Amino acid sequence: MSLAFASSSAPVGRGGADRCLYDGAHFEKLVASAAQLSEADKVNLASDAWALVQADRQSIPDYFKLVETLREENSLALWEQITAALSIIDFLYLGNSERAAFQAYGRSLLKPVFARVGWEPKKDEEVTTGLLRTKLITELSEFGDEDVIASAVSASRNLSLIQTRCRQICALRFSML
Repeated sequence: MSLAFASSSAPVGRGGADRCLYDGAHFEKLVASAAQLSEADKVNLASDAWALVQADRQSIPDYFKLVETLREENSLALWEQITAALSIIDFLYLGNSERAAFQAYGRSLLKPVFARVGWEPKKDEEVTTGLLRTKLITELSEFGDEDVIASAVSASRNLSLIQTRCRQICALRFSML
């Protein structure tokens, strides 16, 4: 897909660290066609939008409008960018009565991605998918997802039992030598 409608400093295929501020109409076109962009351009666009939020040049709702169009992505780089923004906002909500609502929104973004990735690695899964799984478990736990927390605690207990049993078996084997 071409971003010919964007300014000449558009981020398509760029390798630099420059930022691109789009007027409202161009930003809306980018959001509408974001799913068709390459993975690198999606990450660049999300990074630009978040940087502009931090510089108070773009609104948080605009950033999340873009994120909403990218919900179906399983890109580690993209979700690292999004979860970093979510974590920053969550931190800013510490002590605020609206934090629970924001965390619920964060979970609504992350849970569908985690549902696609799942708890267990799939055959021939890319390494980045495993890293994404770990990132999502961590972030969903931070955002208070009860299902993920309960499953992680259960898995941790099972792992402890397995490790204890392995130590017992190893001790028994070595004592027979």
